Amino acid sequence: GLVVTYNNVGLPISLEGEHQTTALHGTFYSYFTYNKKGLCTVARYFKSYEENICEYTYDEEDRLIKSVNRNRDTGYKEELYYTYDAVGNLLKEERKSYDENASLTKWTATEYTYDAKNQTTEKLYITYNEDGSVHYTTGYEYVYDDNGNCIEETKDYGGGYKYVQSFSYFEDERFLIEEKWYAGDALYSKTIWFLNGKITEKSEGYRYSLEDGSLLSKNEEEYTYGENGVIVQTDYKEYGTDEKLLRREVTEYKNGKSVKITHYDA
Repeated sequence: GLVVTYNNVGLPISLEGEHQTTALHGTFYSYFTYNKKGLCTVARYFKSYEENICEYTYDEEDRLIKSVNRNRDTGYKEELYYTYDAVGNLLKEERKSYDENASLTKWTATEYTYDAKNQTTEKLYITYNEDGSVHYTTGYEYVYDDNGNCIEETKDYGGGYKYVQSFSYFEDERFLIEEKWYAGDALYSKTIWFLNGKITEKSEGYRYSLEDGSLLSKNEEEYTYGENGVIVQTDYKEYGTDEKLLRREVTEYKNGKSVKITHYDA
């Protein structure tokens, strides 16, 4: 079981327990230190073969601006830095990792942009070289409806590669209704339908030439579900520009997992 000790204001100051997984075993201990406002400033974690120490720094608004995680046994260290705008939205999260020789091994950052409703409209993931120059970036864009639901997500890998997902909502549940994948000189488009607004019944995909818009290939996939709503079979078919069947693949599922795939000659 887990043994928890609290201070006089009800904050946990120590934990003791046993790992319950095959990957982790043995007894672990955790100890916590707080500032006068009750914010955790140091967390120490011990288990049979290593010790981790996490230190946290806050600004005058009690927002986390820096955390440092050190492994005393391996020498590994990770630093995270946070920057906010005037209303408290996270503008940037920067992460640096160091090896046992204090050499920088990984440096990444994520930058955020918001609209007037404080909804995230853009997110930029950046990987840096060791000298601080940009190695590569991946951009994300988000579009919302009047209720604040995200109805479109765009992931831009650069170099003409872009992935766009469109969503619809039924009874507050989100469903993917269209995918578009821009890859080089071709556009892959996939449309999905729903049964009673909840279960995917069928999808159709198309591959177009970005040069002249001509159809290069087409595919469709039908989904069969059991009485409990768990998928039991998918039937995938791919066609050429002349509507000739090129490939068919039927996948059978048990308890939601693929158990058999059958390929048919065109």
